Amino acid sequence: MARILIVDDAEQNLLLYELYLKGDEFEVSTAGGGKEALDAVAKGDFDLILLDVVMPEMDGIEVCRRLQASARTASIPVIFFTGRLKDSSDRQVAYDAGAVDYLTKPIEKQELVARIRVMLRFRQERSRLEAENAELAEAVRKIKSVSLGASEELEDRRALLNARTGGEGATMILDG
Repeated sequence: MARILIVDDAEQNLLLYELYLKGDEFEVSTAGGGKEALDAVAKGDFDLILLDVVMPEMDGIEVCRRLQASARTASIPVIFFTGRLKDSSDRQVAYDAGAVDYLTKPIEKQELVARIRVMLRFRQERSRLEAENAELAEAVRKIKSVSLGASEELEDRRALLNARTGGEGATMILDG
């Protein structure tokens, strides 16, 4: 079950989005502001964060920047939502802060659930690819190590053969 943190300073929005998402598919936690969200993330692991942009004291942009700055939370997808949309530069600021998606209120349940599912699948696939990449990097490291060892052994054998034959024929025997 995916763990989702919903962050909004409007209690009615928290209740509505929690109602949209609670069930068999998602485990939902809520936070009424930026500091509360950072505290929740420090105490628990989340698979996705829904984050209001406009909040008093600490806005969503700052919360997202802080999440991105921490190695522990940087990989958590953040979907911003807001009732205030001045222009497309707002979206760019959100993406620059680390958001993976941006929704404008009011948000329909089906759209919200669909976008969350896409982001969770994307995160799962990214994790799978990162693990596969780490396995491949380890395999390459081992191959390089074996190759280096084989090269050193070949050089040792050439030197030994050169010593035994007085330098003649070693190259022909090993290479031919």
